Amino acid sequence: MTVVFDFRDLAVPVLVAPMAGGPSTPELAGAGSTAGGLGFVPAGYLTAEVFAERLQAARRLTTGPVGANLFAPQPSAATPGAIEAYAGALASEAQRYGVSLGEPRFDDDEWGAKIEVLLDLRPAVASFTFGLPSADEVRRLTEAGITTVGTVTTLAEARQAAERGVDAVAAQGPSAGGLMDAGDVRRVLRSGAVAAQLGTAFLLADEAGSSAVHRAALQDPQFTETVVTKAFSGRYARGLRNRFVDEHETEAPLGYPEVHYLTSPVRAASVRAGDPHGVNVWAGTGYRQAESAPVAAIIETLLGPDSPEIDAN
Repeated sequence: MTVVFDFRDLAVPVLVAPMAGGPSTPELAGAGSTAGGLGFVPAGYLTAEVFAERLQAARRLTTGPVGANLFAPQPSAATPGAIEAYAGALASEAQRYGVSLGEPRFDDDEWGAKIEVLLDLRPAVASFTFGLPSADEVRRLTEAGITTVGTVTTLAEARQAAERGVDAVAAQGPSAGGLMDAGDVRRVLRSGAVAAQLGTAFLLADEAGSSAVHRAALQDPQFTETVVTKAFSGRYARGLRNRFVDEHETEAPLGYPEVHYLTSPVRAASVRAGDPHGVNVWAGTGYRQAESAPVAAIIETLLGPDSPEIDAN
């Protein structure tokens, strides 16, 4: 019988969520696992080769278990005409930052190659976002001793994940970043969860790869709210409301990853310019509670002075 990782064996029931695009580094994942929780290395936006390198780097930084996360590919909802129209609307953004728009294209984020990385390196956990692996892929991962997790947002998605054969589900709420402190962790544990997964709480961690623009914006009083937007990637995600969102949300089509590639040069140029208004500043609703501190210190605050639920595990 293949033995897989059990979340109930964690010394600390806290998962440092995978945050693709920069914030999640091998150092962040390794520190989360060393602190008794479980850190994740995201594969999103990386080549399979770089993903493998980062996963190996994280494992070298800790003696604890390490998780990995993949974006599950889905058909794009965009039409060529909608993408072309949005490119026209973004011409002023390219001019503003002195760059050319990216070439919109569709790909599967090297899905097959990244599945092979998982089977080769065998992290303790493999989680999936935006969809699920096939039943056959779940079977292969399980046979390799990898615990599989499906990220779900509805009861129907949870049932689908269970039918697909995953070992666990990670329930993601619409607020995103809704778990930020010890009270939140205790609340989900009391509700029956075996662990709490937090991302926004670690955006300002010393080990996080959040850009200087991202870090500053999270603490800048000019930003007062988060919004769910498709303007940057063609897929809904929550971040700070800024000029780009206000000017382009209504005209942005649902078209991932085409829109992601289209806006990529603008977003990179905005960061280089130190401007938080032309780039996605992903964050959940509780971003004001994020602390600048080492991961270990953040996790210590998440446990609180009295955590009987943790002892019960």
